[in-house]
Order: sequence, then C-alpha cells, then structure tokens
Amino acid sequence: MRRFLLCAVTALMCAGVIACQKAGEETTFVATHTPAPTATPQAVTLVHSPSPTPTPVPTFTPTPTPTPSENDLVPTQTPQITFVPLPQSVHTPDKRGNTPTPTPAWASPIPTPLPEEPGYVTVPETITLATVKGVGTKGMHVRSRTQHRGYNLGTARDGQQFTVLEPGEQYTKVLFEGQEGYIDTANLDFAEVSTAQKGVIEYTIGSLNVHGIRSTARFNRLVEVLKTEQLDIVGIQELFRGSTDWLINLAEAAGYPYWTFTRTCTRDSADYGTAILSKYPIVLADSRPLTVWRGKEPRGIGYAGVLMPKGLVHMFNTHLCASTMYQKSVNIASMAYTLRAYKVGPYTVTGDFNCSPPRIFRYLPEIRFANMDKTTFKSTSNAPKIIDNILYTEGIAVSDFRLVDTISTEATDHMFLRCKVHVLIPENGK
Repeated sequence: MRRFLLCAVTALMCAGVIACQKAGEETTFVATHTPAPTATPQAVTLVHSPSPTPTPVPTFTPTPTPTPSENDLVPTQTPQITFVPLPQSVHTPDKRGNTPTPTPAWASPIPTPLPEEPGYVTVPETITLATVKGVGTKGMHVRSRTQHRGYNLGTARDGQQFTVLEPGEQYTKVLFEGQEGYIDTANLDFAEVSTAQKGVIEYTIGSLNVHGIRSTARFNRLVEVLKTEQLDIVGIQELFRGSTDWLINLAEAAGYPYWTFTRTCTRDSADYGTAILSKYPIVLADSRPLTVWRGKEPRGIGYAGVLMPKGLVHMFNTHLCASTMYQKSVNIASMAYTLRAYKVGPYTVTGDFNCSPPRIFRYLPEIRFANMDKTTFKSTSNAPKIIDNILYTEGIAVSDFRLVDTISTEATDHMFLRCKVHVLIPENGK
C-alpha cells in the first residue's frame, strides 16, 4: 500500500513539471518601468554660519629687566655665623667678682629714655667750609684764642678745609681737630657745601689698636702699614699725646690731614685715648664718656662726621674696658645707649671692644659685624680672640674685609682690620 501511494505521488509530480514547461513556451513576459513620482521642490533658505573664531595663540611677552640702581651694584659680605640668644642664667660671683659665662641676667642694662630731639649732634643741611690759602710750606698756627693769644692747637696747611663755627673780620672760628680754633680770615676762602647724599658713598675704613706707641721702631712700622693700605678713615685706639705727640706725628707721617682725638684719662703724664684719622674733612666732631664699673679705667667714644665727595658719613671709634664680663656689660650697655642718643645714621663703629660679637649683639641687636670669626689679638690662649671689629648699621654694606698682620711684624699686638664701606641710597631717596 505504501509502495502504491509513493508511485502515485511520483507520477503526479512528473505530470506537473511537463505541463509547466509547455506553458512557459507560450507565455511572454514584458518588463515595464514605472518612474518614481517627482518630488515637489521645496524652497531652500540659505543660512550663513560664520566661521568659528580661531583661538588666539598666546604670545610670550618677556618681563622688562629693571634698570639696576646703584644699591644693586654694591657687593656685600655674607656673615659666616648666626647669632643665638644667650641663655638667661644667674651665677654667684666669686670673691674677685668674676662670673662664668654667659653674662648673668642681673647684669643686663636697664632701659633709659633717650634724650629729646635733637641728638648729641645736629647735622645741618649745608656747612660753610673755610679753605686755607697762602700759608706756604710752613703752614699757619691755629690758636685757641683770637689775636694770637692762647696756645697753639696745631698747624693749618694750604688746601685744608674746616667747618666755620663763627665768621669774623680778622679771625674766623673753625672746627680744628675736634675743637674750636682761630685762623686769620685773610688766609681763608669760604664756600657753602651741602651734606646731602648724592648716590652710593664708597670709602675704605680701618681699625687699629697701636698698643700705646712708645718707640720709634714701632712707630715706623705703623706708619708703613698705614701708607701701604691707604685707607680713607682709620680708627686708632690706645694712643698717647704727651711730650711726644704720637697722634700728630702718626697722622702727618701717614698722610692724614684731618683727625680728632677723644681723651679718656691721663696715663704716664700724657693724655690717653682714641683718635680718628681721615683723608677728607672732619666737619662735625664730638666725644662722650662711657659708664664703667666702679674703679675701672675711664672709657669714651668719639664721633666724626666726614664730608666725602658724595655726602656726609658718620663714624664712631671706641675702646671698651677689659674686665670680667658682668663688669664689661656696664660699658657695653653705655656704648649702646650713647650710639642711639646721637641719632645719626647710618654709621660705622671701629674699635677694640674687648669682647666677641655675640656680647655686643645682646645690647645692640640692630648692629652688624664685619668681623665674625677672625682672631685679632695676640694671646697664648687657644680660644679665639674676636675683640677688634668694625660695626655698621642698616643702610650700609661692607666688602673686601680682611686682616692685615701687624702682630708678626711687631708693629702692635692687635691685627689691623680694614674693609670697604658702601653707604646705600635711602629707599625714600632722602
């Protein structure tokens, strides 16, 4: 039965194929193309879109280099050590009054009000200078009184300039060697000179303890070193003026036409103290005693206003006492008070301070030191002796600091300190 059905299906399929072939031979197929409907045109509106603005390329504008001022051209010396506050400790003094270091708190100074304006010296805006003329090679005596009375203060020479204290028809009172003196008016030319600063003032300065010159041999060695260094201003300590006036001899031999002397006491029948030597006119001068511990040798500080080509500079010179630290602190505190009471500046201070910078820094925190770590005194001790120095205040820079060996040459028992000073232009320009 299954076979029968299979055969029937096969026969029917064959008959269908044959019929389709015949029908295909009689039928023709025609291909027709029906075009797509035309689209209705639309109005086109043109919209202008601006091109995006390009991001500007950043341009580098170099910062203009500021024109350097005179202050920027000044070389400076960097300190080698940093100060730290001394500990405040109390020690009981022994029978001799000595105390261990550091200085005990009870030896600190008690603040004292400064004097009212003006200070110890008044700095005028202009100074009348008298220039010596027509006195020849021998010079002219400067007298302590008029009309050739009084004693002879010294000799004025052609070209020297002195501050006029009081003009006169016949005699003119001038500042000579830090004191009042009289010169014949006929031998003077007068001119008004400004003390204002005219740019950075540069000069060289030195400090030298001459250890009380008493021999010609040591005197000649000191003259030689002063002539070699050729400094503008020098502070001298431990100087005698007696039957032999070592100050005048030293100044004239070393080529310093101006000087001022600060007498502190009499020793060996001679005036004893400190001096300031200068190659430029000393137009202001003053000196003050310093407080010392009871029974100690008197001490003082000298001031000189020196007129440089670019303006007036202020300088002090001193020699502090050599004693125990708590006794010495009285002397240091007195110096600090005196310097502030002068109310001048900026200034320098040369001297033999008989103590190291930290001791002074405690009483004068505004001060700076040219010598931070160099031994300046001949001593058998291994400890450094940084007792000679050149101090300076804000507004001053120093350079070219060095020591000149005057110990091995046996000129004195202290080193000769020297440096270059730059008085900067004040920020306010005044």
